[in-house]
Amino acid sequence: MNIHQRTMAFNEVFGGTWPHNIEAEQSLLGAIIINNNALVAVDALVAAEDFFEPIHQNIFQICADLIRARKLANPVTLKTFLPNDLLIGGLPIAQYLARLAAEAATVFNAPDYARTIRDLANRRLILEAAEELAFAAKTADVAVPAEQIAADAIERFAGIISDRSSGQTSNIRPLNIAEFLKLELRPRQTILAPWLPEKGLAMIYSPRGIGKTLFGLTSAYAIASGVDFLGFRVERPRKVVYLDGEMPAQVMQERLAAIVSGFTQQPPTNDNFRVLLSDLVEGGLPDLATPDGQACIDARVGDAEVVFIDNISTLIRSGKENEAEGWLPVQNWILGHRRAGRALVAIHHAGKAGAQRGTSRREDVLDTVISLRRPSDYSPEQGARFELHYEKCRGFYGEEAQPFEAKYEVCNRVAVWTRTEIVDAELARVVAAFQDGMSIREAADALGMHRSKVDRLRKKAVEAGKLAPVSEAAE
Repeated sequence: MNIHQRTMAFNEVFGGTWPHNIEAEQSLLGAIIINNNALVAVDALVAAEDFFEPIHQNIFQICADLIRARKLANPVTLKTFLPNDLLIGGLPIAQYLARLAAEAATVFNAPDYARTIRDLANRRLILEAAEELAFAAKTADVAVPAEQIAADAIERFAGIISDRSSGQTSNIRPLNIAEFLKLELRPRQTILAPWLPEKGLAMIYSPRGIGKTLFGLTSAYAIASGVDFLGFRVERPRKVVYLDGEMPAQVMQERLAAIVSGFTQQPPTNDNFRVLLSDLVEGGLPDLATPDGQACIDARVGDAEVVFIDNISTLIRSGKENEAEGWLPVQNWILGHRRAGRALVAIHHAGKAGAQRGTSRREDVLDTVISLRRPSDYSPEQGARFELHYEKCRGFYGEEAQPFEAKYEVCNRVAVWTRTEIVDAELARVVAAFQDGMSIREAADALGMHRSKVDRLRKKAVEAGKLAPVSEAAE
C-alpha cells in the first residue's frame, strides 16, 4: 500500500492525514546539500525510509551514498541520479534541488529536524499497527480471545520503538587508518582563545560570590559581539544562548546593561546573543537531567553555536550530585550538542574543599576547566576580584595557560574589567606590605606567601626602584 492509499485508509478509519512535516524534510535535505557535514550530525537519528515524501527518501539516500563514498552531494551532482523530466510541486528537479539549498536549515538545526522526521515516522508506524489492531478486533475468529489480540498489539507497539532504536547503531563501523586519514575534516577554530575552541566543552567554577556569573556573562557577550575580552581573543561573532537558572531577571538585566556599556562596539545584531531566564518562565526552566527537559531546551537553542549553562546546580537537578552515574544522562546530552557542532560552557559551584562540587566525572570530557579563586589579600569592599586558574587546558599550554588576576568594577553603570598578571599582582602586594612597614616575616604571614618568595619579590621591587633596600634588622 503506497502513501496515498494509506492516507485514504487513515481518513476512513481515523478521520485525518498521516503525520508528516514536509517543511522539516525540505529543511534537513537542504542543510545536507549545502553542508555535507550535516549528514554526520544526523546519520544516527534518521534514515531514508523515515521521510514521508518518496522523492525526499530518494534524495536523502543519494546524498548519504555520495557522502559515505567521500563524494560531494550538491544540486549539480544530485540531479545526475534523478530523472531530468521529474517535476516536484511544478518545479523541474534541478530547480527543486536549488530551492532546497536556498531555504536550508543550518547544520546546528539539522539534528532537531531529523528527530522531528524520525518521530513522525514512528507515529505513522504506530498508526499502521493501530489499523491492524482495529482490523483484527473486527475480524478475528471467535476462538481468539480479546486478551490475545491486545497482547499481540502491545508487543507490536513496543517492537516499533525498540526495533527503530536498535537500528540507529547500524552505521557504526570502525574506519581503518587510510579511511580515517582521507576524511576531509574542517580545521577546528577557536571561539574564545585560548580556552574555548569550536565544539569545545568547558567548565567555570568557584565558591559563591566570587563573580563566576559576571565572568560567564561577559564571556558570552564578547563571543556574540566578536570582541576581545580580558586578553581573550575572539576571531568573529558567534550566536550564543545563555541559560540562567538562578538570577532574578532584574539583576540580570542590570548586569547585562553594564556589560554592554563596557564594550565600545555596537551590541550584536541578528539575535547573536539570546538569554533564557528561569525567572521569566512560569515554573522555571526544565531539569536538564531529564529527557523532557533536554528536549525542551534543544527546541529553543536554534542555530546557536555556543550554549552557556548557569548553573549546574539550578538547571541539572535530578540524580545525586556526588554520584558519577547520575551525570551520564547529562554528559550524553552535552556530547550530542558537540556532535551537532556546538560549544558548551557550564558554570558551577566549588565544594567546601575548593574543588568543583560533586562528581569529578564531569571533567572527563571537558576541554577546559577554569577555577576562579580569591587572592590572598582580598577584602570584601573590592567586589569581584579573583584569580583565574586553568585546571585543565586541552590544546593550549605555556604562556597562554598561565593564571592571572581579574577585577570587575562598575563606574557610572559601565562595567570595566582589568587584568593583571599574577606575578605583577603579587609584586604590588609585597611593595604595599613593605610600604606599610612590615618585615619579611610579617608580610609573608599577611599575604599567605612563603618568606623566600616575599624576599625574592622584595629584591625585584628594589631592583625596579619601587622599594628602598631593607636593612638586616628589619628582616
